[in-house]
Amino acid sequence: MSRILLVAVLGALALAAPARPAQTIVSIQFDDGRGQAAVGPILARHHIPATFFVNTGYIGTADYFSWAELRALAAQGHEIAGHTLTHRDLASLSPAEQMREICGDRAALIAHGFRPADFAYPFGSYTKATERIVQRCGYSYGRAAWGLWGSGCEEEPATCPYAVDPASLGDPWAIPTADAPIDLTYVENQRQVVRNAIAHGGGWVQFFFHRVCPDDCDEYSWTPASLDAFSTWLDQQRSAGALDVRTMRDVLHPAFHEKVDAPAPPAPPRGPNRLRNASLERRAKGAAAPTCWEHQGAGTWSRVRGSHGRAEAVTIAGAPDAFAALAIPQDQGECSPAVRPGQRLVVSAAYRSLDRPRFVVWTRSKAGGWSFWRQGPPLAGSRGFRRAAWALPRVPRGVTALSVGLSLAGDGRLAADDLALAPA
Repeated sequence: MSRILLVAVLGALALAAPARPAQTIVSIQFDDGRGQAAVGPILARHHIPATFFVNTGYIGTADYFSWAELRALAAQGHEIAGHTLTHRDLASLSPAEQMREICGDRAALIAHGFRPADFAYPFGSYTKATERIVQRCGYSYGRAAWGLWGSGCEEEPATCPYAVDPASLGDPWAIPTADAPIDLTYVENQRQVVRNAIAHGGGWVQFFFHRVCPDDCDEYSWTPASLDAFSTWLDQQRSAGALDVRTMRDVLHPAFHEKVDAPAPPAPPRGPNRLRNASLERRAKGAAAPTCWEHQGAGTWSRVRGSHGRAEAVTIAGAPDAFAALAIPQDQGECSPAVRPGQRLVVSAAYRSLDRPRFVVWTRSKAGGWSFWRQGPPLAGSRGFRRAAWALPRVPRGVTALSVGLSLAGDGRLAADDLALAPA
């Protein structure tokens, strides 16, 4: 056979040979660090590495991982990554408060010996400004909460890929994922997302989960049996050479950057009243609640004439078990007043209600997490605005700030105005 003929034959064989399929990579991820005690043994049984995006403000509290448990997961090859201090909706916060949540969370991880380089947005909520803050805080990549086939984008196939090309991410600060499974999501749904990626040329598919519990503990939960079944299938597919399973870190190999400090909170208001916008008069354009206040729980809110200027009013109808409150946001200092352990404070407000409203108080820990502290006694009914006050117990040890407000439980009406938190 001549040299020319041999080259021609080899070329024809090369063209006729089937193309080697692109590799499919699956990443398993868990958000929040809450209700996931069953996860580690399941992953270990199937040799699956995962990424845990945690809210460090709650580490060590009820139902959350402890720092020791996170270190044990890292020692097993899992990645520990950032998810903000307290899981707030970042797109609703000021740039400075976003930095406190994002940079503060990353600083806490670094202080406990981790090297976080990847970040996931709580609720999948972010803006381009948020992406820049994530980068500024030292992260190398950001993960969204949807965007791949199976996350609700199927009606727009041009913008709904089956997988991501790790070498060409598009926006590295909002990498798309499959949708988070809920308590009614079948294991087969997750398998099909992977099959579709394989059938369409491979690529990178990220799955993220929340609580893993056997008793339907949350809408965004999956059972240990479902996670085990999906992990078993992934392990089988990996053994067959159809895919690989890696952490986000092992897919992207991100650079590690040193800690970036969050900005300090603004100085407290002048005078004895520690609350900002105590009169409720300031309100950003289009905002649902006055500046430095938020509507919590259920009910229908409105603006009404108050004791001085305007007041906030809520109505609960046909929901005897509902709860509503006007309260200071549980933030990292932009609105919540800083306090010291041992202080004695009095919370007061003008209110109008015949339905036994109460003062309510939450505390912030040194780690930045919030928890309910206590509620006051029912207030006397009043058809017109009247002032009430409640002397709080001494501020407990470890508490750095308070969120106070007025609440309504069950059907009824409440209007609130001119709140105050001052030394006793």
